[in-house]
Amino acid sequence: MMKQKFEPRFSRDELYKLYVKERWPAQKIADIHGVSESLIRWYLKRYGIPRRRGPYGIEPKLNNETNLAYVLGVLLSDGGVYSGKYSRKNEYRILLQVRSERFARKFHNALRKLNLNPHIWSFNRNGKWWVVKAISRRFIEWYSTLNIEKIKEIICSSKENTCVFLKGFYEGDGCLHKIKRKRRTYYYIEFPNTDRKIIRLLTEALHELGFDTSIRECKKKIVFLDRSWECVEYRVCLLGGIKTTCRFLELTNPVIKNPIRVGVEDA
Repeated sequence: MMKQKFEPRFSRDELYKLYVKERWPAQKIADIHGVSESLIRWYLKRYGIPRRRGPYGIEPKLNNETNLAYVLGVLLSDGGVYSGKYSRKNEYRILLQVRSERFARKFHNALRKLNLNPHIWSFNRNGKWWVVKAISRRFIEWYSTLNIEKIKEIICSSKENTCVFLKGFYEGDGCLHKIKRKRRTYYYIEFPNTDRKIIRLLTEALHELGFDTSIRECKKKIVFLDRSWECVEYRVCLLGGIKTTCRFLELTNPVIKNPIRVGVEDA
């Protein structure tokens, strides 16, 4: 049987111009041509075009404050940033691992709008987990320079930014409690965290939107591998009962833990 002749979808000159001379990310080239990023990487390897493996290959769009505020909310709650050696090379990771596909895809889209070229996948271990990962030295070096005051400048610069920050924080670590007493059902929202600075930032953001809060302390036992220790956990609670809960959910419109939104997962 005669083999079909290979007909490339891109010429080497075209790909070299976009990727090397104009320094377009592989994801941007893929989006414009309607193909996957992995296909662009395959062509780069076939044509012998060296990939930008250096840590400064991607320039994050840090001026996109709305998406940035949402990403900060997730990173200060359930997500994280990590730098160090992985598989014998230095990597700078932005990582989120959650049960909810809807939440994972929301965070994935926010990272894409910041030009961070994230990846998303799932695996099964005592149920299905979703992982979102992006690698960017520039973003993590910028993130490491932030303090509470700088973060507050970003998230409190507008009402929209405050709402999306609280949305990200609630989707990550917020709790929606449901209590049944006799014939009535009560709802209230709580935000747990062990960092007092983050708790202060959270309460100030809630006060910006006119919410009253209370803070209580409790001891929490943390177990990691073969070690365990106790720490103080702070819990910010929204005051005002069901009306306050509904107002918060309407303002932030979270994709999970939101009973007033149709088709939203509970956790």
